[in-house]
Amino acid sequence: AMVALKRIPEAIDAFKRYLDVECSIPAYQGLLGCCLAIQRFDEVVKIVRDLERKLPKNSKATIAVGMALSQIPSYWPVAEDKLRSLIDSFQAPVSACVAVSNILEFSNKRDEAIKSIRRWSKSRPNTQLFNRCGDLYLKKEEYYKALCQYGDALSVDATSERAVKGITNAETEMGNGNE
Repeated sequence: AMVALKRIPEAIDAFKRYLDVECSIPAYQGLLGCCLAIQRFDEVVKIVRDLERKLPKNSKATIAVGMALSQIPSYWPVAEDKLRSLIDSFQAPVSACVAVSNILEFSNKRDEAIKSIRRWSKSRPNTQLFNRCGDLYLKKEEYYKALCQYGDALSVDATSERAVKGITNAETEMGNGNE
């Protein structure tokens, strides 16, 4: 891990050199990831502004911006706004849904996170979304609802270890007299 961390500045330089030649969203994503890994948040904001200036109205660029900003608490409202607009128009990956739910949860809006995930999972049934919703219900100590979400996750992917673990945790809590 230390070797990898020591190589991040080299990777940053390489991404910047590449971006001087060609505007590439994957290169921007790599650069943002490196800067986030070593917590250079001021650099992330500069990169985000550059990306938005070079590729305005590009949904993939907006996703990269939203995902990067979702890692910086002071930019959560901006990230949530950017990602929600693409989620609602079905242009964002499931990871963007999870990022918004994380922002909501850490902003003490767990109920809103659950409501959003449930709405999104109706239009795009996905193991990751069902599991995320189950996890949120577990934290709220609503074990029956958690079981239902984990069951939905298993109906999409019968090999979901996270769903099996969630079901086990919920059943254990219910067996201990909770709910």
